[in-house]
Amino acid sequence: MSAVPNLRIDVLTSPDRVSEFWAWLTRPGRAYVAVDLETTGLDWWNPGFRIRLAQFGDSAGGWAIPFEGWPALVAGALQWCSEHRVKIVFHNGIGFDALAFRSAGIELDWSILEDTMVWAAVSGFADQDRMLKNLAMREFGPWAGAGDRLLKTGMKNAGWTWADVPLDWKPYPLYGVVDTCITAGLWEAWEPRRKRWAGDHALEVATSRIVNNMQWNGVATDGAYLWDQISAHEDREAEIQAQLKALGITNPAQNGQLEVLLKKDGFPLEEKTASGKAKLDKDVLEHIDHPAAKLVQAYRWNHRVLGTYLRPIFEGSGAVLERGTLHPNIKPIEAKTGRMSVENPPMQQLPSDDPVVRRAIIGRTDEEVVLSSDFGQIELRLWGSINGDQALIDTIKTADEIGGDFFVEVGKAVYGEPDFKKADPRRRQLKSTIYAKLFAGGIETAAGQAGVNVYSLVPTWKLLEQTYPSLQDLGTKLIETRKGPDGDEHVVTSPWGREFKVKDPTERRKLGNYVTQGSAAITLKKALVSLDAAGFGPHMMLPVHDEILMSVSKAEAEEAKAEVAACMDAIIDAEQWGIAVTAEPGIGANWAEAH
Repeated sequence: MSAVPNLRIDVLTSPDRVSEFWAWLTRPGRAYVAVDLETTGLDWWNPGFRIRLAQFGDSAGGWAIPFEGWPALVAGALQWCSEHRVKIVFHNGIGFDALAFRSAGIELDWSILEDTMVWAAVSGFADQDRMLKNLAMREFGPWAGAGDRLLKTGMKNAGWTWADVPLDWKPYPLYGVVDTCITAGLWEAWEPRRKRWAGDHALEVATSRIVNNMQWNGVATDGAYLWDQISAHEDREAEIQAQLKALGITNPAQNGQLEVLLKKDGFPLEEKTASGKAKLDKDVLEHIDHPAAKLVQAYRWNHRVLGTYLRPIFEGSGAVLERGTLHPNIKPIEAKTGRMSVENPPMQQLPSDDPVVRRAIIGRTDEEVVLSSDFGQIELRLWGSINGDQALIDTIKTADEIGGDFFVEVGKAVYGEPDFKKADPRRRQLKSTIYAKLFAGGIETAAGQAGVNVYSLVPTWKLLEQTYPSLQDLGTKLIETRKGPDGDEHVVTSPWGREFKVKDPTERRKLGNYVTQGSAAITLKKALVSLDAAGFGPHMMLPVHDEILMSVSKAEAEEAKAEVAACMDAIIDAEQWGIAVTAEPGIGANWAEAH
């Protein structure tokens, strides 16, 4: 398909042509059909959401079917694929299109679904843009993106949106069918990849099915609580703004006025941004003893909680003062590491110590409570296992055996002080340094998180590297450099068998983090599959980083808690990995209580 193909594009415009479409779909020997949708938007849960076009295609051509006139035909085509075990191939369709179909009353057979975006992610393109047109242009040439440019230019010039672009405007169905054709082309071209990475693809499809059910059922929210918190945060914001205005700062969202005031009062502000301006982020402001710095920090956090979480959750739940239902957008394989993300709102960015937003998430009924189960210290444990750092593994095991604090045990080992206590201020330095290294950060990052200057952190930084070899080499011994289609690739393979790679040699230091995060992502996905098989699928509400939220019966909560822990604890074989990764489940009336 590398040369410009002579695609046959058909649009179903009358009943007379139904037999042509059906003959095309059911031709002998068909192994797959690529499917795509054009819709009024992305809010599939909204009562006004509609499917506008359904496209079916292969590498030679395809059909566009106006959905409102032919929903039974579309449903019948998908049912025929299920009965005859013909693969349905999407590009990012198992995430969105499956929910769009479901909103129209059409349930897909997940056992025959494939997705080229998933194939791209698991088979070598995780570090690149995985948008369909970009993948197709990389594989087949510039022609694969021509229809996209034509469509978007025409829509912009005419002022059309996806909800009202005319169905009979030729570029619209042409664009949709070409999408299925290039999806089909990728699926065919990647047959060797599909054979090698079939297991990874199957895990991602199973995860998407489970996550789709979570999105469909939604997250239960406390509308009255949200309303009260919105009012309180609005009042607090007005109060902080008044105090800042008295200091001469009328725009706390910008740094200019704050910079002038701080310099006037004798603060040198030596750290600079890339553009040369004074750096005034959270890490910097925390160390400035000035009322304006404290107030600006308070304003920014209050403003973020209000605008990023409280208002969107309330509005997204129907703006009701009783129990509401939120349908966040969960992307199962968003990051290059395979980590999931949650949008509308971005729950994975919620600080772990936040109680305000978490209290808004409640059980789905008055007879249910929230069960939250988190993999404890999974990144640290997998890092030690993957890097074979026995000293680090032994320290973790010691903390586990005595039920103690891991960073206290690190302090004993690093400083040679058997009486090292949790209250020791150096514990914060140890913690910030270890996690900075795990997340590919530098000493400046660690110092900022520890609240000390770089020079005072250097002894701890060096002692940790001497005590735990993996914190010095950062996984470089695991990296394989090999020839790729575009030059050298630097690759690390996780114990689960998935590869993580970079092309830029200066990015090699990030691979230790990628393989750790990637292995943690796979661990969580395997846990979701296990929990779903155990019957917890209808109860699951949200996956957040290494945590799973559920709504379970009050009467069965303790039993569910034990069963969830057993399912999650079994994912990592302690004998095989050299260390246990266990769940820490909790129960409460809301997420904050259960967390």
